[in-house]
Amino acid sequence: AVAYKSQVLQSLEERGFQFAYGFGNSAVDAESFANVPIPDLNKYFFKYDKFSEFGGGSDFDNYNDLAAAKSAVDLCL
Repeated sequence: AVAYKSQVLQSLEERGFQFAYGFGNSAVDAESFANVPIPDLNKYFFKYDKFSEFGGGSDFDNYNDLAAAKSAVDLCL
C-alpha cells in the first residue's frame, strides 16, 4: 500500500502538483507523505500518533478543532 500511494503522490508531483498539506490516519499515510515534499508542520493525522516514525506532523481527534484546515489558504478539498 505504501509503494502504491507513494507512486501516485510522486506521479502527481511530476505533473506539477505541489503538496502543501497532508491529511491521513495510518502508517501508510505517514510513510507515503515522507516520500514527497510536504512540510512536517503541514502533516496532520487523525487519531494516529505514531507518525514520528516517518517524520514530523501533528495528531488530532476532532476535525472541527483543526484550525489549520479551516484557515488554509491553498487547501483543495
